Amino acid sequence: MLLEFSIGAMFSDWVLPLVLFIMGLGLVVFVHELGHFLAAKAVGIKVEQFAVGFGKRLLGLKIGETDYRLNLIPLGGYVKMLGQEDFKPLTENDKPTPRSYESKSVGARFFVIASGVIMNIILAAVLFVSVGLIGRDVLAPTMGETLPGSPAFNATVAWETPLPGEPVSTTVPVITRAPDDEDLQADDDGEPQPARVVPEPPPFDPWGNRFQPGDRIVAMEGDSFVLRFSEGIANLADVKMVAALARPTDTYTFIIERTVDGVARQGRAQVGVFDSGGMLAFGIGAASSLTIGQWVGGDKEVAEAGPFFKGDTFIAINGHPVANQGDVFRIEQELTGEPVDLTVRRVKGGEAEITIPVTPVIEPSRNVVFRKNGEPVYFVEAMVKEKGIQYTRPDGSKITLGAADVDQEYLRILGMSPRLMVVGVVDRSNAARAGILPGDVILSYGDRHLPTLSGLLEINKQHAGKRLSMEVLRGGVPLTLTVEPKRRGEVVQIGLSSISDLNSTVVSDVLPGSAADKLGIAGGSTITAINGTEVATWMDVYRELSAAQGGAVEIAFTTRGGQSETGLIEELTPAAFHPRYYRYSVFPATVPLKPEMVKIKQDGIGDALVWGGKETVKLTLTSYASLRSLMAGDASVKHMAGPIGIGALAVKAGQSGMVEFMYFIAFISTAIAVFNFLPLPVLDGGHALFLIIEKIRGKPVPVKVLNYAQYIGMALLLLIFLAVTYQDIARLIGQWFW
Repeated sequence: MLLEFSIGAMFSDWVLPLVLFIMGLGLVVFVHELGHFLAAKAVGIKVEQFAVGFGKRLLGLKIGETDYRLNLIPLGGYVKMLGQEDFKPLTENDKPTPRSYESKSVGARFFVIASGVIMNIILAAVLFVSVGLIGRDVLAPTMGETLPGSPAFNATVAWETPLPGEPVSTTVPVITRAPDDEDLQADDDGEPQPARVVPEPPPFDPWGNRFQPGDRIVAMEGDSFVLRFSEGIANLADVKMVAALARPTDTYTFIIERTVDGVARQGRAQVGVFDSGGMLAFGIGAASSLTIGQWVGGDKEVAEAGPFFKGDTFIAINGHPVANQGDVFRIEQELTGEPVDLTVRRVKGGEAEITIPVTPVIEPSRNVVFRKNGEPVYFVEAMVKEKGIQYTRPDGSKITLGAADVDQEYLRILGMSPRLMVVGVVDRSNAARAGILPGDVILSYGDRHLPTLSGLLEINKQHAGKRLSMEVLRGGVPLTLTVEPKRRGEVVQIGLSSISDLNSTVVSDVLPGSAADKLGIAGGSTITAINGTEVATWMDVYRELSAAQGGAVEIAFTTRGGQSETGLIEELTPAAFHPRYYRYSVFPATVPLKPEMVKIKQDGIGDALVWGGKETVKLTLTSYASLRSLMAGDASVKHMAGPIGIGALAVKAGQSGMVEFMYFIAFISTAIAVFNFLPLPVLDGGHALFLIIEKIRGKPVPVKVLNYAQYIGMALLLLIFLAVTYQDIARLIGQWFW
């Protein structure tokens, strides 16, 4: 039974998509060559061969003067016309015959050359129209999280729709600048200045003038091929494409809509782009839906995920209906840490609504970083500078911190970091081979007790290729495993993802100079009580510290050696802790939510024709824009896909369904049309360029020039092929071999 399932899954997930890709690519090539063939016949050129594939002839049929053949290598194809040679050097003595390619006028030859590209564009349009009629699921144009330091994170929203009784205002709020921290370090005589008073973070405002998860992108304004041929914004992928094809200095106007308690408002914000790993981006993440998708630990329920199932949809929190990530985000801002009731619509075993009590977990706020001395920096703006990132606090003061100045741990409270818990293990990784499972708590790694995230990464780097001991806590039982860190380029990994273990109060690490360090708390300690109240989890610690904000705090703890100690913080100020340095999440970290999707479907053939035509023009122009960005240095060759990469994308599209595969083939058809018409010798675009030069000169380009150009063109194509194939192989190795 298992064998049957495995074979069936392999066929549906890999074999069938690969077969579809070969057939789809064959269709694209066939249509391209059919364009050349029909045009050649129309102008009276003798067609000697019409071939699908390259290499040795496998089978075929000769009808009249043309040999219709299927060749051994089923990738590509060609039309062999009398007198046209792509790979054979020409000589001055070559004399065209009346029905040869060279004997025809420049216009006739240009028509023949361009017909392949035209047919590819027509094929793409037909496929796009079909997709429009059927309907396609795409990423909803809804914002998830924005990346700190990105243009989207710093964008200021001017609300155009007022609240009841509020005047309309599109003025961008101005933050009054206070002195930089560096100005407060010492006076001219070297005498230290008074200690800086850390401002209290502002309260959460559901109508704040920064982007929030759940904001819907209604429209965008700016100079972009994508926007020019889009009706509104119906797909987040288009938003990302606008950024990827932009120039580094471009800015765009976002028109967003936010709905709070049934009240909808529209606002506008100016957003630029930044370099995100070799590709320009706005810094906007996709929004999550409220439906559970593929589990981190595999397509099954895992104990650490709690009482949820794949396919569950969250519909209410404490009785308040939630429809999207924005509703959840705003409810989470009001939580106090007490258990909440999550209502889910469950399809497993028959549709039903079930209410499940869940204790929220704490996460670090996206608006705070901690310095290496434990001092929190709460910021409302983060700008990338030459020496690091410049953070702007709520009072307008600024400080620039480099990577070495900022603590890199996932969570810090009073300078303390919880121990690590595994939440994901990559298939076929060394962590998976070692037997590490989601839910394991890391007790030691190598020679380090309770390693932090940065400590784990440091151990990996120091011991690449060596077998190390890792002790984990699984179900309350310590287990010792052996794992080998493996180098992948400049990174050394074992293949797991982890977060803070919030289900205990064990401390893995304490920042020197922090509030906890001053109390004598060290790594391996366990917090037992705060102000006389026992604490068992880090949520308890956070809740008790929040209640004590502004007052005295007595912290009881046991050391790693088992000795009981007590420390006192006379006044808990924002310089050490504030509740808004953190946020609550109602969903366990192991619960994977699907991205929010929306279906794009045209109502009739007329709408589908218009939509399909726009998609064809948009993707054709954006393909050229992609090449422009690559040549201008605004995009990296690392993001290009070669034959292997395109095949992998095709398999992924095939796994997503026939509609997604049709859209992918339409995209490939436009991409091939664009690439084929580049002005490179050997390609159709190169032939077209020489025809234009011939028309201008009034006579053909010299044969010697044509031959040299052909050699150069072949060399360039070979270099491009090798470059993109190298990137494909590098990505493949990174994904499959650890």
